[in-house]
Amino acid sequence: MLDQSNQHSFLLGLPTEIRLQIYDYCLADANVLTITAAPLTVFGHNIKDTARAEIPGVPRDYSPLFRYGYDSKLLSLSDPPSISLDVDNELNETCHQSSPYYAPQALMQSCGMIYAELSDYMRNRRPGKDNGGLALYLTYPYGVLVLKELYPFLLSQAKAVYISGYYNIPKASSPQPTPFINAINPSLPPRPMRLRMSSPFIRQYMKSLPPFPLCTAAAAPRALARLVRTILSPKPGRMQKLESRIVFPEGSYADVWCHDDAPINQILRNTCGGSISMHVSRGDTVNCVHLVAKPNPGSRTVSTNWSRWMGSEKWEDYVIGPEWPEKV
Repeated sequence: MLDQSNQHSFLLGLPTEIRLQIYDYCLADANVLTITAAPLTVFGHNIKDTARAEIPGVPRDYSPLFRYGYDSKLLSLSDPPSISLDVDNELNETCHQSSPYYAPQALMQSCGMIYAELSDYMRNRRPGKDNGGLALYLTYPYGVLVLKELYPFLLSQAKAVYISGYYNIPKASSPQPTPFINAINPSLPPRPMRLRMSSPFIRQYMKSLPPFPLCTAAAAPRALARLVRTILSPKPGRMQKLESRIVFPEGSYADVWCHDDAPINQILRNTCGGSISMHVSRGDTVNCVHLVAKPNPGSRTVSTNWSRWMGSEKWEDYVIGPEWPEKV
């Protein structure tokens, strides 16, 4: 782009018509970024990442991780990503890279004239579905926290945001079952409610979904609320879709809605209008919620349908959409 010998930009040397054609190709291209955070290890032991800036809610032994394009490995629950410094790992290459600018933003960083020219072209360009755009795939909670602190500028250009992850119900706030009281003869001692034992398959998965640190549990709801208010605000923007797939690995169905910090409640509370559809898979000890929200500041509609969660289903197949990555 830039010839260091004479500080001359070859792009600016092209005729204006050709430059505008190049801008059009960049804007029409579909750009995808996958963002999360992964533990930093050496010989199997976690170490603190002292090279990065402080990110509220992300422990020091985790490092921000992003990938150009869609990478389902970064969204995995059964085999979460990790950055092993003692092993040649492709994840190490994206551990400490610079900010993930996609094509139009990268052009804007080149020089002031290109920035002004491309900005003016984007303002006067006719909107349409074939105009490309940016899609963000985030993990909850770490991907949401990393985006808020390091890459908030990406939201202004995003057309679609996809969030996947899990939420642990706080033990102290989980409601206790109420004993059954005999209505015919209240003098009889109350009969405790029958507890259903989880299947071995569910217990096996619960071991792989540890609770988040207290700093993460406190910061993630605020970061998600800010994200939703930004992309689904009263002022229409480029955003076309917000999709979340959240697993509640333990607790009852009521726990999904009773906790203010739960991701689904944060999305519903901070969405300014829109068309919201939810599909809830209910189980004895696990619940999953798939939510899709499309902006519509003038009205608000919510539809919900339910299905039975089968113990043989894998959470991995739920938090990672079968149709991902979608065309923006």
